[in-house]
Amino acid sequence: MTGSPISDLNPIFMAAGIKLNLCSLKHGNRTILMDHTFFIGYRRNVVLPEEVLISIDIPFTKEVKNINN
Repeated sequence: MTGSPISDLNPIFMAAGIKLNLCSLKHGNRTILMDHTFFIGYRRNVVLPEEVLISIDIPFTKEVKNINN
């Protein structure tokens, strides 16, 4: 998994409040929120080297009502 903060999707994922589901033999399963604490330095994030990304939970958005109708 890239640690590059300039990826096009990273700001969208962070704004959406996604959760990353990770797994490793050493640490088992864990879920982390991709928020302002995700990146810990240039090209570095909180995902451990032995962890694999299993899935991404993207929350549903709410329908925006058109105020003109």
